[in-house]
Amino acid sequence: MIGLLVCDFGGPQKAEELEPFLTLLLEDVLPFPMWFKRIAAPRIARRRVPIVQPNYEMIGWSPLIPTHNAQVAALKEQLSPDLPVASCHMFTPPFAKTAIQDLLDQGVDRIIALPMFPHYSFATTHAAFSFAFAAMQELGVADLPVHWIGAYYDHPLYLEALANTIRAGVERTPGEGPTHLLFSPHGLPVSFLQKKKDPYPTQIRETALVQCLQLEGDRHGAGSGETIKFGNSS
Repeated sequence: MIGLLVCDFGGPQKAEELEPFLTLLLEDVLPFPMWFKRIAAPRIARRRVPIVQPNYEMIGWSPLIPTHNAQVAALKEQLSPDLPVASCHMFTPPFAKTAIQDLLDQGVDRIIALPMFPHYSFATTHAAFSFAFAAMQELGVADLPVHWIGAYYDHPLYLEALANTIRAGVERTPGEGPTHLLFSPHGLPVSFLQKKKDPYPTQIRETALVQCLQLEGDRHGAGSGETIKFGNSS
């Protein structure tokens, strides 16, 4: 039986989750040997909490978890109510080991691993899959067949969803004249680009380009019917 493992980043939902979240995040991203990161990460996280916590409180804590849960519920409804589905996050519970054990308890003998990151990056998709495989090794099921979905930044339905979101935003935007669209993706360390040849920036540009081609002159997107011109950031 096939099971679906939905992988995501994670985010703190309350004050007591913030320091553990930052600690795990720092253990993953700091450019040091693991033995040193396990010493340094908790100390840095503890010092960062008073700085970061007001920002999370201002936005009502991380919106990623409720958004993720809504997406997974909608996905399960679209696929099949009987499909075994489990969620895992990299830096907040539930973690990969718990999610994979949940699938195994449901009788799953094959897994589809779906990241909630449309664009592949070593910082997101690669890291999530690495955590999932490490969990499989811990559970003694490293040979379990897994279909790893690497990216879907160019999938027609994903592009259509983005276009619909942009159109809705344009219709709510006040003012007259052309609407300029600014694409602002997440940044990456330079080493990811120079040494690892991370494909993330290229995939982001391709998505942005397709959006511009789809929306250029889209009269539906302009509330008053004028041509929309889009500009994107590099």
